[in-house]
Amino acid sequence: MDNNSNSIRQCPRQVCDDFNKFIDAPENSWSCRISRSGPSGFWPHYMKWPRLVEAAEAGCNTCSIFRDAAAGFNPDLGCLEYAKARAPGFNELTSEPTSNDEEKGIKAVSLSLEDLPGVGVLRFYSPRKADEGCCSWPLESLPPKLKEYTLDARIATVETWLRDCRDNHPNCCKRALKLPKRVLDVSPREGGLRLYETDGNESAEYICLSHRWGSTRPLTTTKATLEKLESSIPWEIVPRTFQDAITVTRRLGVRYLWIDSLCIVQDDIQEWEDQAPEMCAIYGNAFLTLAAARCNDSTDTLLPDFRRTVAGRDHHGNPTTVAVRSSGPHLDNLNSGGYPLLQRGWVLQERLLSRRLLHFAFDELIWECERDVWCECGGSQDGLEKDLRALYRKGPRFWEQGPHFIWHKVVEEYTRLELTYSSDRAVAVLGIARDMELTRKRRYVCGLWEDTLVSDLAWRAGDPNQAGDPNPSKLPGPTWSWISISGRCTWWDCYQVEWVDRSIARVHPGTQSPQQLTVQGRCIVGVSAAYGDFDVQNLEFLGTESNAIVWEWFTASFGYEDWTTDFSPDYRHETPVPEEETVFWLHIGSIQHNSRERAAGYQDTEIGLVLKCVDATLQLYERVGVTRHLGLLGTSQSSRTREAFLNFGEDMVFNIV
Repeated sequence: MDNNSNSIRQCPRQVCDDFNKFIDAPENSWSCRISRSGPSGFWPHYMKWPRLVEAAEAGCNTCSIFRDAAAGFNPDLGCLEYAKARAPGFNELTSEPTSNDEEKGIKAVSLSLEDLPGVGVLRFYSPRKADEGCCSWPLESLPPKLKEYTLDARIATVETWLRDCRDNHPNCCKRALKLPKRVLDVSPREGGLRLYETDGNESAEYICLSHRWGSTRPLTTTKATLEKLESSIPWEIVPRTFQDAITVTRRLGVRYLWIDSLCIVQDDIQEWEDQAPEMCAIYGNAFLTLAAARCNDSTDTLLPDFRRTVAGRDHHGNPTTVAVRSSGPHLDNLNSGGYPLLQRGWVLQERLLSRRLLHFAFDELIWECERDVWCECGGSQDGLEKDLRALYRKGPRFWEQGPHFIWHKVVEEYTRLELTYSSDRAVAVLGIARDMELTRKRRYVCGLWEDTLVSDLAWRAGDPNQAGDPNPSKLPGPTWSWISISGRCTWWDCYQVEWVDRSIARVHPGTQSPQQLTVQGRCIVGVSAAYGDFDVQNLEFLGTESNAIVWEWFTASFGYEDWTTDFSPDYRHETPVPEEETVFWLHIGSIQHNSRERAAGYQDTEIGLVLKCVDATLQLYERVGVTRHLGLLGTSQSSRTREAFLNFGEDMVFNIV
């Protein structure tokens, strides 16, 4: 086709046809599809990113501009295989008439890619300078006052926040400044850069870096390289994220920087075991933690330039140049998929334990300390006030429902996050547990707490429909603890209500082994039913087929066909208990409902564990799952189940492993 032709080239995948029609439409045809932004409204165009990349590869000019714009911030997004693996959902391209009456008729365009790493929301403008190229799209001119911060300006902002925190937040300044075992000396007297091993008693200000390792292994310390790195570290082998962290540390006048991959010898198992419990002190005592929130790995920069200019051709074939600016999720959406770092399990304790956090986000810096939250744009902080860190750092006055409240919230958030090695499930949260021990003054026992063992035992594996692993697998650890399975774990709102001691259930950590728990309570004994004979065709109201099957197994095994009893197995991809084996339904406690729920006819909720025997000689049992019985007045079957649980069950003692 002639590049100067006015004919329209159709998109090979019909991805951008509606957008092109809007661009060409006369002003009087801008009737709004959805009116969300005032009288002018906007036109949303929904697309799947892999199809856009396919269309660009097939020769679509418009899709090529959008692809090249995104790839300028994350080159991987221009690769079709990567797009298919990481961007299966819909993305929204928004076109809207400008609200500027003086330039009426100009259309603004933005492309939301917040769920894709390293991009955020792309906004398109006509270049401000003529020598940057001519834009054939009727776009708004690039605003002259868009944020374009230099390193000096960003350091000045951080210094202002630090000064305010030091002067007005006494709790943020109470921590000790004891150096970790090993730190990066970024300003030795002889110059350069080196690892420095302390004598164990030295005190000085130091900064931590919280970063995502990603698929590209960062610079690490091993037994073979330790001595060399303690002598000198050449700048050219330091990855970009680390270089930026070193630069910021130096500019803030701090000599020492702690980076996990460098300050812990990675192939020394004993050192890892020694250092993991020390994470509480390492992050808690740091002067400041730098969080590489938007970086996929250590090759990315903390200080990107979110300015791009993309040249191409429009759908008529005419040369066109667009200016592109990227902005990411605001601080009230800090946990969104747009920030890869915050999706990592290890990072949760780094965030909760640090007294001051500086997030290097998309187009701004975000500050969190024990008292305040600030961002460069000065936007609303309401969303983040409900965040887990705010709840955790503000201390016991937020523990309105008892000390288990915060812990259950921590576990629910932690088990939602990703771990490269599932075997780290127990250790990657150990720093938080050690920190909470200082407040709770109670013993931490394999993911549970000595003073709240009954309510802590009531965890359940996440539903198959929830985000995360739909088929949890077995991990090292006792079956009575959530650390023994992969995937998300939660509670049936047990942390929001009061446990009442109406049962004779008693729980004691094992004296011989921390992996064993002794539980005494009323128990109903059953026989495991045949798992393959269940007809789930008429059980659609129960949700997924797997839910229906385990519900059928439970009711057939114990003989209580009661729809008010929920059974949540720890595993859904295998038979809970082999056929004809004895199974045990152990009552562990009751949850007291509030006055409104009691007025609606609800009795207290009963919580039980389903167990199986694994060693008859030693009387050892394993947990199979957890049940919740909703006591509903006026339901005869419900009343019989509750009575059996509370009054007629056999008193038994179980050693659970």
